[in-house]
Amino acid sequence: MENDSQSLSERELEILELVSTGMTNQQIALKLDISANTVKAHLRNIFGKLAVESRTEATRYAIAHQLVTLPGLAAPADDGDEPAPAEAAYDATEAYRRAIPAWQQLVALGVALAAGLVMALWPRQGARATSPADAFRDGAPSQAAVAWQEAPRWQTETTLPTPRSRFAQVAHGGRLYLIAGETESGLTGRLDAYDLASGAWEQLAAKPTAVANVKASAVAGRIYVPGGMLAGGLPSDAMEAYDPATGEWNQAARLPVALFGYALIAEDDGFWLCGGWNGQRYVGDTYRYDVADDRWESGPPLTLPRGFAAGALLDGRVYVTGGYDGETVYRLTESLAADPSGSDGWQLRAPMRAARAGHEAVALEGALYVVGGGWESSLAYGERYDPTANAWATFATPLVGSWRNLGLAAVTTSRGGLLYAAGGWNDGYLQSMQAYHATYRLYLTVEKGGSDG
Repeated sequence: MENDSQSLSERELEILELVSTGMTNQQIALKLDISANTVKAHLRNIFGKLAVESRTEATRYAIAHQLVTLPGLAAPADDGDEPAPAEAAYDATEAYRRAIPAWQQLVALGVALAAGLVMALWPRQGARATSPADAFRDGAPSQAAVAWQEAPRWQTETTLPTPRSRFAQVAHGGRLYLIAGETESGLTGRLDAYDLASGAWEQLAAKPTAVANVKASAVAGRIYVPGGMLAGGLPSDAMEAYDPATGEWNQAARLPVALFGYALIAEDDGFWLCGGWNGQRYVGDTYRYDVADDRWESGPPLTLPRGFAAGALLDGRVYVTGGYDGETVYRLTESLAADPSGSDGWQLRAPMRAARAGHEAVALEGALYVVGGGWESSLAYGERYDPTANAWATFATPLVGSWRNLGLAAVTTSRGGLLYAAGGWNDGYLQSMQAYHATYRLYLTVEKGGSDG
């Protein structure tokens, strides 16, 4: 059957453009004030006229033939650390999400890449992605071996005292702190500290409330852990703060609403809490906590409600990347001015090359680094965002497939900037900690010559 794109009606073109941004039938129906069945009928007509069989094929055809107009997001140039997948150029034209199911991504890769490269990306058992049957828990471990591999700039550090995921991790005072989370035995309040100089672990006073799906922020000498998922699966509104100087936990101001699975972004005098699950649905609400006043204030809502996103503070702006809303895993990147009110609202930036949820993000020396994910589809690389160019580039990671609900912290040392990625999930709770040498420092010695007189 030949394509007949010229016969698409104005309404069909409108629906095709919305499909190309990743909207579901229900979302399109709500936006256009029509029924979901009407959307389905239009899609059948569109598929027939374009001689395609899926939303993905229709989107590709629409972009290739300039039938739709999406935000101008050209594929970012790769930095050479690792070849970008062949679908990256196509992915960069989608504004908000990963609309391609995992099996279709594999088909696209098989067509675009040589068989050897495909095997390199998915080389062994354990490198596959596993969709979380329960987005809030990681479930029973499998017996598959974890597919760790050699990756440039990565090195293995001392293993964690216990395998765990969905915990909070933060760097403070020459140590990494791993707090609470999920283990094979269930939820925990365990607190472990890793000395970056000696490579030794120390178990400290446990967090009073055992929770998972949490993050932590080190501000003004204390480590704050807001909310989290309780043992019964409900969100908590409590915020507990740890003082490394005294080794004690104290209560801080309760959250405006009970939440877990949020993104947490630290500032000098507070932090932002964005999105998450409130016990009934994913939300896009944001709140800013002021440490001096021990008080929460509401901020501008995210562009889309979602949880399990990740973010960091970069060049005076709060960045939030990716996330999951119960149906869709997103590539979305948005940022907000880091003032108390977030006065300029959320601004869309270039989307990540891959859709991610359960990943982590940190800022280091002028760039945003993202590691992990693999919520529904296999991932083979991390990503680095350059805010000046508004572009993402890839870098190799030592674990492919799924690496979700891990911890990540950035540390600046005399040797350069390092990322410490700990724990997480890949067909089981992970106990490994890996360090990525993101930047290097070189020291030059200048010798002064003597004078012969």
